[in-house]
Amino acid sequence: MSGIRRFQKGGRCPMSQVPLWFERKFDFTFPVEQYPNVCARLRGTPARLEEIVRGVSRDVLRGKPGDKWSAQEHAGHLLDLEALWLARVDDFLADGDTLTVADLSNRKTHEANHNARELLEILAEFRIAIPFGGSCWEMSACSLCPRLAASAP
Repeated sequence: MSGIRRFQKGGRCPMSQVPLWFERKFDFTFPVEQYPNVCARLRGTPARLEEIVRGVSRDVLRGKPGDKWSAQEHAGHLLDLEALWLARVDDFLADGDTLTVADLSNRKTHEANHNARELLEILAEFRIAIPFGGSCWEMSACSLCPRLAASAP
């Protein structure tokens, strides 16, 4: 099985049980020795994304469930977020106290019209945009994400 075919009988997708992004809680208490594993996972994201969408029809990839983004728009959103990710890496490297603020309205993704693009173009740009070409950065630094800082103890 490949692609977006994880729908169960009745059209329900098990992934729909995942909490909304802003309701998720993150735990960063794992040891610094685990950061190379995190970096390896991030480096492999383009390949995993390509595997997920391989062989899926254009109609399925561009289909919008209600007022939600299509699978192709989600792929484009990952590409759109790379500029923020790189800015936040710069924040770490500059020993900043707070990370660059994200545009929580996702204006860039809404304006990009990713469904009008070729998926292969989005995937190729995403593969190039991932900055993990060499070894993992010094990740023992600590900076607060502005959204999460409000809920920090």
